[in-house]
Amino acid sequence: MTALFLDTSVIIDHLRGRPTPQVLELQRRAGLEVLLIGDLVLMEVLQGIREPRLLRATEEVLAAFTCLDLAGARRARSAAHLYRQLRAAGVTPHSSIDVLIASFCVEEGLELLASDRDFHLMAPLVGLRLWEPLLS
Repeated sequence: MTALFLDTSVIIDHLRGRPTPQVLELQRRAGLEVLLIGDLVLMEVLQGIREPRLLRATEEVLAAFTCLDLAGARRARSAAHLYRQLRAAGVTPHSSIDVLIASFCVEEGLELLASDRDFHLMAPLVGLRLWEPLLS
């Protein structure tokens, strides 16, 4: 079974019921592939929830995804190297977490499902496999 890494942007759109192409792809692939998130993605999703009822409901949705540890010293160094590489190419990512996610996905050979613009800028420069909707 293949695996797909989910970015925070897609999970939030999914939780809000937004039928973006990425959310529809998430729903299409659910049950067919292992759906992965990172510990920092988990943090980003949960940190903005204020209501206990909504927190419980969100935790139930997130329980369907396999959560992986993204960082550690080696991965932090790798992501910092990637950030410098991107800056040298004229791309300045807005989020260090996004650079860590991109680095993780490249190193692990994972496809990323994201709607964040930074990933679209990074992908061709670093070999990131980013899901893209088919244009009809």
